[in-house]
Amino acid sequence: MQNPATLSKQQLLDLVQGQSKELAQSKDTIKQLEAKLEAKEKAYLKLWKERFEAKSERYIADPDQLRLDFGDTAESADAAEGLHTAVEEADLIPSHKRRKPKKKDLSLPAHLPRRVETIDVEVADKTCPTHGEKQLLPETMWDVREKLVVIPPTYEVVVRKYKKYACAGQPQCGIASPERPTGIVEGDKY
Repeated sequence: MQNPATLSKQQLLDLVQGQSKELAQSKDTIKQLEAKLEAKEKAYLKLWKERFEAKSERYIADPDQLRLDFGDTAESADAAEGLHTAVEEADLIPSHKRRKPKKKDLSLPAHLPRRVETIDVEVADKTCPTHGEKQLLPETMWDVREKLVVIPPTYEVVVRKYKKYACAGQPQCGIASPERPTGIVEGDKY
């Protein structure tokens, strides 16, 4: 390409007109490609719906599904029209609600005697080097674990409550909680 500073006024106008024509052709090409893409997306969506939507709804859109041959009389035409109207008014696919799965109660039986142990954090964890003494959190926020201990011939449930401490209004300091003993099996319930 030549240096635009050395071109005459007419040559510059011709150059700009040529580039504007190329730009218009590019815009037309882009529009055509966008239209093709949109058509392909619609076709893909239609195929996806046919393959993956609920099977019970697949045949209702078929207009010949409920067409019966009653003959060519006026009464048969009225009967076919009445059947068609009834189908449109009726709810062919009854709606249903899915049941929520029941949560399994993993707690130990309530009739067993319980011994409550409250485990406190170490003295060093009760203070924060930045903010001083940490505040004891309410008991509802403590971790509670139940463990079945077998003392032949009786059973009792040991409830261990682990206290938690945190700096008031300072979440970046974290929460101090005592170490939990490692169990033989995961969950350490028995």
